Amino acid sequence: MTDYAPGSKEVQTPMFKVDGPGLVFGNETMRKGQNFTVRYGSNYATERKIEVGQYLKLTTVDGGYIGEALVTHIVICKLKDIPANVLKNQHDPVCVNPFGLYYELMQHYVDSDKFGSITPDTFFTSIGFEIHGGE
Repeated sequence: MTDYAPGSKEVQTPMFKVDGPGLVFGNETMRKGQNFTVRYGSNYATERKIEVGQYLKLTTVDGGYIGEALVTHIVICKLKDIPANVLKNQHDPVCVNPFGLYYELMQHYVDSDKFGSITPDTFFTSIGFEIHGGE
């Protein structure tokens, strides 16, 4: 898709001072502009001290550099109540509808103790961000 920017590895010096938390991605596909990622639990952002207006370093699971991003939104709700705008702006094109998101969540948590607890009523944290650094 043309509205997606490919991820990058460590190819440049970070543009912003990012001393705090980061986000790790198994899929480094990102949209140009607004992106969202959905993470398990209602306390995901709080436990990791992620706040709106903060810059985060984005990396791959193997430590590859994707870029830095400004946190624009934090939405906490049940899986069945995730807003359409969050789905529409998912960083992963597979997750732009409820079925694709559910499928990806099940794939991600298959080896986790969370796997059996994912239902439409499970709480998730959606983190909105705009990439400001990276390729």
